[in-house]
Amino acid sequence: MKVDTYTEKKGFLTNMKNSIGGVFAGIIMIIIGIGLLIYNERQNTINIKDVKELRENYTEIKSDEIDKNNNDKLVVTSNTLTYNEETLIDETFGIATKTPLLTRTVEVYQWEETETSDNDSTTYNYNKKWSSELIDSNKFNHKEGHTNPNNKPYEDKSYESKVLKVGAYNLASCFRGTISTNTEITELTAATIPSGYKVYKNYLTNSSDPEKPEVGDVRISFNYATYNKVTVLGKTNNETIEEYTTKKKSKIYYLVQDEHDAEYVINEIEKNNNMWKWILRAIGTLLEIVGFSAFFGPLATLTSYVPFFGKIVKGITGLLGFLIGLAVSLLVIAISWIVFRPVLGICLLAGVILLIVLAKMLVSKKQQ
Repeated sequence: MKVDTYTEKKGFLTNMKNSIGGVFAGIIMIIIGIGLLIYNERQNTINIKDVKELRENYTEIKSDEIDKNNNDKLVVTSNTLTYNEETLIDETFGIATKTPLLTRTVEVYQWEETETSDNDSTTYNYNKKWSSELIDSNKFNHKEGHTNPNNKPYEDKSYESKVLKVGAYNLASCFRGTISTNTEITELTAATIPSGYKVYKNYLTNSSDPEKPEVGDVRISFNYATYNKVTVLGKTNNETIEEYTTKKKSKIYYLVQDEHDAEYVINEIEKNNNMWKWILRAIGTLLEIVGFSAFFGPLATLTSYVPFFGKIVKGITGLLGFLIGLAVSLLVIAISWIVFRPVLGICLLAGVILLIVLAKMLVSKKQQ
């Protein structure tokens, strides 16, 4: 696939302007990063208490019939997921199937801009890709010859079953969001095909040559959910299983395919919490590192035109930004945790002190 490439040389004034602007952007990133880390650590302590509460209060039940003795309890149950054998229909294209969820995805072939920079130049690359999201070509640095359409002829759409049940229990509407499509509709010959479109593989498309699409071409695909046995965690409310509210006011509900015991379900909730904990920690820490590194941008730019010396300064300031950003992140995390887990909090504070000492040593070396 051909990629359009444009390289623009940057002068000293442009580099200084960008690096000074980067300082203000760095301040914003630092503030956002600190806020994100505080929120994440607060939420993490809540999640730990929520999981502990789930483990101490759940009841495993059979859901073949309603048992009033289980009313208003946190329950875990496995059974067949039913939806009254409802047939969902995409009336625009005549696609119909028995499923709890049917989706239509409309993709447009478009230009995409990517950018790479160094001290001397900026390179803009333009390649073509299928995307269900419209890419605004008005924001491209080189608009000529890279114009994307402003709208889609059809929108993405989802169709959901009005009734979901596990065994004899109805599932509250919150569980609908836990259902996802996992099967593509491959037989489209019975679809209502709009004028100018045709069937190509698993798509309806208006491409004159689907193997070599042009910018603006459209392709449409359909997917549905296939579920049989599921395991559900939630609170019983008469004949309905709904979200469970913890003492910390968290709303918890969970649906997973196949039959599992309660310990498996709660472990999965805990794993998901831990995954997001580390993702947000990484994002927050990265914002701090990039933000503090931006403070040294003008100095790195100023010295970049001095052979050899500029590379040394850039390396030192980059490492300094990394150490300060990491230290601030650990400090925020440590302060958040020290109330709940003193040993871990003290260890993190010790790590912060070590990073501060290293940063001071670097500053002294730089001054020399």
